[in-house]
Amino acid sequence: VTGVTSFVSDASYNAGSEIPIYVIFSESVTVSGTPTLTLETGSNDSTVNYSSGSGSSTLIFTYTVTSEDTSADLDYVATNSLSAGGGSIADAAGNAATLTLATPGAAGSLSNAKDIVVDTTSPTVTNVTSSTSDGTYNEGDAISIQVTFSEAVTVSGTPTLTLENGSSN
Repeated sequence: VTGVTSFVSDASYNAGSEIPIYVIFSESVTVSGTPTLTLETGSNDSTVNYSSGSGSSTLIFTYTVTSEDTSADLDYVATNSLSAGGGSIADAAGNAATLTLATPGAAGSLSNAKDIVVDTTSPTVTNVTSSTSDGTYNEGDAISIQVTFSEAVTVSGTPTLTLENGSSN
């Protein structure tokens, strides 16, 4: 194995996202069985099955992010995270491929090649404040209200906030 990478953008991905991961060999290999790649995705590592590439020097493993996954910089678990899965990965002469990967984070590793963030935690409201002074206000007066979230959020459309105004019917 000469390296592990992906051609997705360096970005943050959430549950349901598919991320193709490419394991690159020094020569063409033929696959039998279902090789696996184990990714470091938080409290439960994700084992990803081989999806294509037999007959070439690049094997593709497609990782689908689940709601439990998290990673500040996606990588595989260890140097032995690539497995032939009960089959084989071999060159044209039938020589078994060496399946040892670069140390996670080192040159040749997925996290060294890409900056893929797995974020499946929804932002939450942490604080609601107002910079407007205490006092009595009349209809039409503007009162500034700030809503703080647990992480940066992107706003689209026109969000609304319903306030208790103390009036009764």
